[in-house]
Amino acid sequence: MQDLRNQPRPTIHSTMPARTSHTDEPLHPAQIAGLRKMTAGQKLEIITMMRETGIGLRIAGLRMRYPDWSEEALELEARRAALYASTR
Repeated sequence: MQDLRNQPRPTIHSTMPARTSHTDEPLHPAQIAGLRKMTAGQKLEIITMMRETGIGLRIAGLRMRYPDWSEEALELEARRAALYASTR
């Protein structure tokens, strides 16, 4: 296993606009500054909240499509879909 402790950390280059994906708007410099000030724990908390929100939205959509499914089945399917969702 490779020891990554002494590897350089990735940085956001100020000469190139940061993008959240290849189709999104570039991040504003104030957004980049805010992200840099956050701890890893704060960033992880935001990611976790966003994931749970997405799962909640998926459950709502499944509930409309399959009104006879139990809450357990809805949540299981929503979490399964999130687990195998593409991140491209």
